[in-house]
Amino acid sequence: MFISAEGNRPGRLDPDWKEIDKAIEARAKIVVDNEANRNRSYNLGERQVREYLSDNGYYVEEENDKYAVYVRYSHETPNTATSKAPEVTAPRIGEQAKSVYDSAVKYDKLVTPMLKDMQERGVELIGLEYRIKGLDRLVEKLQQDKDSPIKDALRYTYMLNEDGFGEHVAAIITKLQDSGLECVRIRNTFNDVKNYRGVNTLFKLEDGFIFELQFHTQASFDAKQKAHELYEELRVSNDANKIRKLGDQMGEIFASIPMPEYVDLIISYDNLYADENKE
Repeated sequence: MFISAEGNRPGRLDPDWKEIDKAIEARAKIVVDNEANRNRSYNLGERQVREYLSDNGYYVEEENDKYAVYVRYSHETPNTATSKAPEVTAPRIGEQAKSVYDSAVKYDKLVTPMLKDMQERGVELIGLEYRIKGLDRLVEKLQQDKDSPIKDALRYTYMLNEDGFGEHVAAIITKLQDSGLECVRIRNTFNDVKNYRGVNTLFKLEDGFIFELQFHTQASFDAKQKAHELYEELRVSNDANKIRKLGDQMGEIFASIPMPEYVDLIISYDNLYADENKE
């Protein structure tokens, strides 16, 4: 079953929960926008659907560059108006968050020196003080989405010059792969003029731990920081007009970013769920 929900616009309607409940009761596979599309400022309805599916025992079975396929846990009972998937208790979330945090601290000792060694003129590793996501943010993320694995507990950002940007990014990705890391996702959104722009990658270590590595120019990084402040306002607002205005402001910020040289060399792909799909 495919679900398409209305975005932020005047007069928008909420998703048809009764029809979605019928699909949930039938344990249907449900196809919705993937994470990147869902998190665009306009796509409020897609985020509502995703949260509803999570609350009713659904998790991501596979995801590509456009869509995500959700299936229901086999042990859950069908949804009714008074019955939803069991919630994870606060102590359990705390244990999960601590486990993820401890893993990030462990692998920080391996990954950080490796990335530092790849710095050169025009390629700088920035924001290292924020590389490990705090326990409070991990708990918050698990409370919002207890089924999806956290992939950015350890996260890094390279700042690169606009000149030769794409060539430098490709060279770093190749070096990391030659070091034994697997690049399981590349998302190059520089051509998406009015939304978040940058190159986001996920790397997997041999034992399965995943960390995030972003590539930015000075302009795209500054835009990201400015837009994030607006996004924090947007995500807690229920005012449709305010949400639309904030979304327009974010679009203007991202549209002002110059296109880095050779950025089209970086091709997006997603192999994050390749092993699960094989099974």
